[in-house]
Amino acid sequence: MIQHLRQAVEKNLELRVKYPDEPLKFMDSEIELDESIKALEILSTEPQFLTRLLDHDIVPALTELLVHENLDIAMETVHLVSELVDSDTLVDAGGESVENEEVEAAKGFVESLYTNGFFSTLLTLLPRMEENADESYGKCVYDALSIFENLFDADPKHAGRILEARVQIVEFLLQRILYNTDSTKSIALHNPPPNTCELDTATFPVNRHYASELLFTICQYGGE
Repeated sequence: MIQHLRQAVEKNLELRVKYPDEPLKFMDSEIELDESIKALEILSTEPQFLTRLLDHDIVPALTELLVHENLDIAMETVHLVSELVDSDTLVDAGGESVENEEVEAAKGFVESLYTNGFFSTLLTLLPRMEENADESYGKCVYDALSIFENLFDADPKHAGRILEARVQIVEFLLQRILYNTDSTKSIALHNPPPNTCELDTATFPVNRHYASELLFTICQYGGE
């Protein structure tokens, strides 16, 4: 299953490079890639097997998929990671050995996300999610915010680590909270990332509240 994802990534990249102006030539490989990403969601029910992702060095591939030209592939990758990063698994409850094995596997997976720049790459993807244009974009933002929430719930110190990793999360959260308000014109967000649009959060209003909660956590635990 994991090896199949790697093969699907390589095949899709090869066909995209070979036929850049002929989408029909790489369409089937894109469908296969999407299905391969979905198939890994089963690991969320067996977190002790997350070590297999590390053994096969899959996290760099997941990070690269965040900048895939097909936004559906990028969004599916975000959803996968939101399923795999579980705050309950990241907290050692001091139970049986299998539970400890799950905790270590989950923590190892998160460490690999840091090492491979997953979080900073994620924050370059999210400004492309125009929530007022498509509900699936709003769902992707929700999945991304849930990744950070699960990290912070497991250990508030992750708020500081995210900032130390130079992930531009504060700027992003402020943009989400203040979209289409008069205050956006007066704060120091005059130069948002390219392709960032002023979004109407009515399509996915929960994200504004979600962003507010995460910003509060960062202010509380993220240091100066």
